[in-house]
Amino acid sequence: MKEKHTDNERLSFILSAYEQCFNSKHHYDSLSWVIGGILLVFVGVLFAYLPQVKGDVYLLVVIKRIVIAIFSWIFLYLWFRIYERNRFWVEVANEKIREFERQFLVEGIGIKFMKANKDGFVILKNKNEKDQKVDDERKIPLIQNAMHRIIPWFLVAIGVAILIACFIP
Repeated sequence: MKEKHTDNERLSFILSAYEQCFNSKHHYDSLSWVIGGILLVFVGVLFAYLPQVKGDVYLLVVIKRIVIAIFSWIFLYLWFRIYERNRFWVEVANEKIREFERQFLVEGIGIKFMKANKDGFVILKNKNEKDQKVDDERKIPLIQNAMHRIIPWFLVAIGVAILIACFIP
């Protein structure tokens, strides 16, 4: 037999779920950058080690360096996949936040963020705690999805630099 829940219990559950969405967003974003930082430091160490690989036969030196470079590329790719997976979970949490806000007819941070991203700017209304205007409204432009667009190019640049370092005598 189904248990009947009161409106207060349902509202409490929804508010808890809404809060959990923000916690999840923060968790996956932080996790992505912590893992990325660790892997990028490791790739940096391998990159710094490449010139130290020396030998009498240039071809053998290049082969050893390419093996090291392959490990670096694997770590770069691994971080990119982790970043994309975590970005997906952040977007799921964002959509659920907007769903809660639409359900309760509230223009909260989820809907505000979506509108600012779509419009390409955020409007600062410059009001004090008494809702009185203290300055003119200003539009602050946003760089839309800049991080998501830059990261692949950043990783490709690092990968190319590693490849070039393999052939420097």
